[in-house]
Amino acid sequence: MMARQRQIIIYGPMKNIEIKVRVSDRAKMLQYIMQLGAESKGVLRQTDTYFNVPSGRLKMREERSRDFADIIFYNRPNKKTSRLSEYDIIEIQKSGIKGIKKLLSNALSSSVIVKKVRRLYMYQHTRVHLDHVNGLGDFLELETVVKGSQKMIDALKEHRRVVRALGLESCEKIPFSYSDLLLRKHKVTKG
Repeated sequence: MMARQRQIIIYGPMKNIEIKVRVSDRAKMLQYIMQLGAESKGVLRQTDTYFNVPSGRLKMREERSRDFADIIFYNRPNKKTSRLSEYDIIEIQKSGIKGIKKLLSNALSSSVIVKKVRRLYMYQHTRVHLDHVNGLGDFLELETVVKGSQKMIDALKEHRRVVRALGLESCEKIPFSYSDLLLRKHKVTKG
């Protein structure tokens, strides 16, 4: 008799400094990303299912190209400026995704599903996401990881350097998550 393999990997708690802006010219933004020297890490097709929770945000992220999903809980303020995000991630094998999603939906109910195509770039400790979000358009997110030897002050310096290099000071800053933006959009169209 063969034993069932169960594998859940927990990461966290973790922190990053992040900012989100609306992108009006993808080609120009891509040019800035290349000039920065960021390394392309590929194109990700992500589906995030958000669940109703009393504080913070909870989502299950699925990607077509992976054999696992992430359950991500994060807390961050809705500010237009750079902000600190604290998060935990649980990685679940593909065989458990359907059951966990059903359990979370039954216990918490899902609020919205966000589908996006994300072009991922890395520059030192900063993840650069050039996103196209279904129903919302194009955005850029920066996430500068604060971890281990990357102290907060060093992370802030790197984050500010990348913001300047990409010309984000002049872009429309977005304080909300994609889930919040979609919920607001649906409320306006229904209301």
